[in-house]
Amino acid sequence: MSRRARGTSLVEALVALLVMGLGMLATLGLQAHLRTSADEARHSLVAHQLAQQALDAAQADWAEGSPGAPPALNQTVVRDGAEFAVQREVSALDAGGWHIQVQVGWTGRQRAERVALHSVLGAGDPGLWAALVEGPADGNTTLGHPAGHAGVPVGATPLSPQRRFLQPSPASRWGWLLDARSGHITHTCEVTGTPDWARLREADAGICTPQAQPSVLVSGHVRASLSGPGDDANDPVPDLGVRLTLASQGHLSPPVCAVQARGTVTEYQCAVLLRSPTPQDPEAYWSGRTELVGLPLGPGAYRVCRHTGDRNGNGHVDNDEHPEHYTRVRQSLKHQHFLVRRFELPCPSGVLPQGGELRHTHTQAHQP
Repeated sequence: MSRRARGTSLVEALVALLVMGLGMLATLGLQAHLRTSADEARHSLVAHQLAQQALDAAQADWAEGSPGAPPALNQTVVRDGAEFAVQREVSALDAGGWHIQVQVGWTGRQRAERVALHSVLGAGDPGLWAALVEGPADGNTTLGHPAGHAGVPVGATPLSPQRRFLQPSPASRWGWLLDARSGHITHTCEVTGTPDWARLREADAGICTPQAQPSVLVSGHVRASLSGPGDDANDPVPDLGVRLTLASQGHLSPPVCAVQARGTVTEYQCAVLLRSPTPQDPEAYWSGRTELVGLPLGPGAYRVCRHTGDRNGNGHVDNDEHPEHYTRVRQSLKHQHFLVRRFELPCPSGVLPQGGELRHTHTQAHQP
């Protein structure tokens, strides 16, 4: 080999080493950027979780305690290598009730970060939790939960601006991904132990199965007033379940209902797969009825009342107003509450104001 050829080979080798070195530096820089972005996303998710937990705790304290305002909160939480300042402020509303604001702040890589969530609790005795303030019946909330659609349950965990995750109970091995804007269930996901938030956020196919047809939720709670006039519903709720029976045809799978007892409140959620459209009926919906099961009903036992009423004044009970039978439901529904009474006691007929807010203690007989 000539001296010129040897020199050329050496130059080529040096150039190759230089290019490789620059590529390695770029790769390291990209990895550092991705690691920073992942940390920021994880800290933002943790902040939203802490804010939601503070809202849920205020609501639970109010429901379980006195009819006064929930307590304020100011605490520091260390999680995932970051320090989060959690503040909960409670202020009275002119129309009655309380406005709750939770702010969670932390120091990001480049600047201070903050998230804020808001909620509203109704005034009066928390014994009948139907006194919660709900947004208008058209699905656009004004004083409701910041989850977006009015039918998204308060306990759903924010994963992104468009996606929420709802686990029926901490012991459940599955949960639902919801579209925050439509309130529809988009995926059913397997959960083992602590939820894998990163995989849930991406709807990872390894743990999440997409719905063949959109599903919607029906959710609410059950309380019991076994001896009083009905204004104090803090008695223990008997063991029970919830069943949703379909009257519509063309559903690929039956509804799935789950219940969870929280003190003197039993919460329930039912997921309903909408019917498959046909040329004769091209709409996706469900029709049917919800009932409590596992309770002895009749003389010497219990009766079931439902919180209901024509609160928008249109002359009939709409689907979101908890009718006896649901008809052609297309969206998720919440605040579909029940009250358990001794059979000898009547269902209480309380306050039912007109308008877009749900602040009532009015019930009607549902079972038997």
